[in-house]
Amino acid sequence: MQCAFVTFFPYCRSLEDLKLDMHIGDADGEPVSMDDFSFGIDGLKLHGAASRKNQIYIEERDVIVTDLSMVRLRWVKKEEGGQHQAAAADIITLPVYLNSNRRDVLFNADFHLGQGQRQALFIEKGVALIANV
Repeated sequence: MQCAFVTFFPYCRSLEDLKLDMHIGDADGEPVSMDDFSFGIDGLKLHGAASRKNQIYIEERDVIVTDLSMVRLRWVKKEEGGQHQAAAADIITLPVYLNSNRRDVLFNADFHLGQGQRQALFIEKGVALIANV
């Protein structure tokens, strides 16, 4: 049986005060910047959508799987109430699954929607990230 865990870097806060920030690099762009509080994952696959400039899109042509370049994960402090709600229409929370059978959710992450994209369409298509195919 395979197990995977997202580790918690030593902050002086409880996990309830933190969220996992995810930044998707571009295959043809500059490398994703890392610091002492971030780590990278290579080989994630985005099922049902495409990614450009750290935003996700549902394209007119049907995209089945997009191979993502380096993805940076970092623990950040959650924003206080109103600040996050103002931008909620531009953000969607998607699951990151261990493998393509979608039984084991590793964690959920927030993603920025591309211009003109609607959250409902991503939910209808079942868009998700897969860690291991």
